Amino acid sequence: MKTLTRRMLPLLLLAIVMNYAAPAMAQSEDEDEARANAHAKLVDLLDNTDDLFYKARKDNNGQPFYTLIWEADGETTRMILGLKQLGYYNGKYVYAISAWTYVAQSESRLPPAAIKAVAQANDSLMIGSYSCSSDFSKIYANMTGILDGATPGSVWMYCAYLHSNKMKLREAVQQAMAGSR
Repeated sequence: MKTLTRRMLPLLLLAIVMNYAAPAMAQSEDEDEARANAHAKLVDLLDNTDDLFYKARKDNNGQPFYTLIWEADGETTRMILGLKQLGYYNGKYVYAISAWTYVAQSESRLPPAAIKAVAQANDSLMIGSYSCSSDFSKIYANMTGILDGATPGSVWMYCAYLHSNKMKLREAVQQAMAGSR
């Protein structure tokens, strides 16, 4: 009986390890499939959004992102869109469309008046946010929207808001920089 128990113990441990490892491996595969499906949905949305030109690219880690060109009011805005995993809810992975664009950049640190304009402008935004690079040489307009339930119309609105936010802050930053000289 002792010999049988000694032989069964490693098999029992192996069964326990496999029982815990199998769901983790399956979840990883589901995550990869969910990410691929989310990118396919985003591409479909971009393909069906009016007045939008985009190109799919990959970052250094092989993750897709999308460069968009948006034109409105005689101005052109280049935006970068990507997917951000927000978590896991109700048996499904939840993704958001994360978008950003440059508002202003400088060879060196932006003047304090321009940085103050960013902080003040953030307080007045209804949708989106503004941020600065860590060396305060670049200013960005940012926006995030949930992918689930998104339509070509909502993607169009995200782009319109991001473009509008960029234009408003660009004007305020230009005034702040002119006053700093």
